[in-house]
Amino acid sequence: MIELTIGYILDLIIGDPQNPIHPVRLIGSLCKNIEKLFRKLFKSSLKVAGGLTWIFSVAIV
Repeated sequence: MIELTIGYILDLIIGDPQNPIHPVRLIGSLCKNIEKLFRKLFKSSLKVAGGLTWIFSVAIV
């Protein structure tokens, strides 16, 4: 529990990276684009789109 508290406090102090080429921001952008693609392909089933988004995002990272 102490690790979670320390992590939360550090996140409040440091925040998200501002550099657009930071790996965390790149991964976030990639996941967002994958989600958009699967939502377009599977409009009738958001569960399928969400599941595929999760699988591809985890596989890439």
